[in-house]
Amino acid sequence: MNPRGGPLRIGALELDWDRHAVRVHGRPVVIAGLQLKLLELLAGRPGVVFGRDQILRNVWDRHADQRDSKTVDVLVCRLRRSLGDAGALVETRRAFGYCLKTNDEGTD
Repeated sequence: MNPRGGPLRIGALELDWDRHAVRVHGRPVVIAGLQLKLLELLAGRPGVVFGRDQILRNVWDRHADQRDSKTVDVLVCRLRRSLGDAGALVETRRAFGYCLKTNDEGTD
């Protein structure tokens, strides 16, 4: 699904919805599997905070329990690492969850 009608660009990050392709500073970045699903979830609504339970339901198709909380944290950490300096766009909202910053949050 392409919620924006074209590639999403936030700062150095570009996400091509149709191709499930990611570029950072114009260079392709290989992101697959759960990391890509997480990025697409966050990018579908930039600035919206997703809690761990929402991420588990949308990325893994299951509900959270106590031990799943760290699983989400590890996936976010891996996604940030894969994105390099654009990983700073994935923001932690302490006690709430994670979101993707928007261009109006100073990411240009």
